[in-house]
Amino acid sequence: MKRRYIHVIALTFILVFVWLWTSRFLVGYRKSEEPPKPIGVNERNADAFEPEHFEMEPVRGKKNIIFIETRCAIKPNEIEDSGLLLTKRQACAIESAAKMNPDASVHLLFTCPINGGMAASPRYVKELFRYTNVKIWKLDIPGFLAGTSLQDWDFKGHLEKSEWPVEHSSDVLRYVSLLKYGGTYLDLDVIIRKALGLLGTNYLGKENSDLLSACVLSFSSEGIGRRVSQMCVDGILTGFSGDWWNHNGPDLVTKVFKEVCGVDKVAEMDPDKCHGLKVLPEVNFTPISYPGWGALFTTVEVHEIMERVNSSFGVHTWNKLTRDEDLNLRVMQPFGLLALHFCPKVHDASGRFL
Repeated sequence: MKRRYIHVIALTFILVFVWLWTSRFLVGYRKSEEPPKPIGVNERNADAFEPEHFEMEPVRGKKNIIFIETRCAIKPNEIEDSGLLLTKRQACAIESAAKMNPDASVHLLFTCPINGGMAASPRYVKELFRYTNVKIWKLDIPGFLAGTSLQDWDFKGHLEKSEWPVEHSSDVLRYVSLLKYGGTYLDLDVIIRKALGLLGTNYLGKENSDLLSACVLSFSSEGIGRRVSQMCVDGILTGFSGDWWNHNGPDLVTKVFKEVCGVDKVAEMDPDKCHGLKVLPEVNFTPISYPGWGALFTTVEVHEIMERVNSSFGVHTWNKLTRDEDLNLRVMQPFGLLALHFCPKVHDASGRFL
């Protein structure tokens, strides 16, 4: 009996050791991928909500990373929830950008009222504000569009007729934000794994061999970046459609890039033809394809899936398809492993499910 007890203890120790070693290996986690941490980047008290510390509009020409939450873009006063409205997975995306890019200002532009004030937010939201580079800014959409070619465009009227008003609002506002401020726009379902500064500026990724992705857009506030942002805004003005999911996002940026680059196919795009604009391979932000989204939740072949994302700067998690999938943080799944390493504060504050 005593010998059997010793064997059980030894086996348990071995299993724990293998789990710790494997989890680090599976996410391709390397110390070299961690960006340098400025002094004080994680020292803000998440419960001490002084608005002047985190309410800030992006500054034109600065190193901005921009997220946009559009749940209340056309119905701003119909939300009864308290605090800053974000899902756990949205908060994870924001934390990953702040953690891996401490030298950038990470801005959430949001549309919903903060009922009850910031202190009424759930813990996983409060944890974001331990990062001193996380900022928020409440959008006044008419004021936001003022001074652009969309200032007289009927935003509410067009979006109320859309099949996907939340998503199409985001399409419109991402182009305007890049035109106004410049920087890098990220969808709220992209988990960042590396410092984006390594990519420079003026880039996006491919969704597939025929289509560009709009989930990550990096355009400078001047020069070719501003020109592309303006063309996208003008494309909304002249060709917005609420009937097709991709029309105002991937379809529009693909059309604009073909025009700027003077080519007919995505495969023909290169920085020389595109005036310095970079079209990055799928591995950079969409290593898991749209049809293959289930790989993020698999409990088999986890090692192979994590090897696939190991070279990526970010992982698009396809919220449209995955938002109703349970993500049990006590089970080894690729999505959960990404959260563990790249949004650890939100992960720890989320309980059993993300």
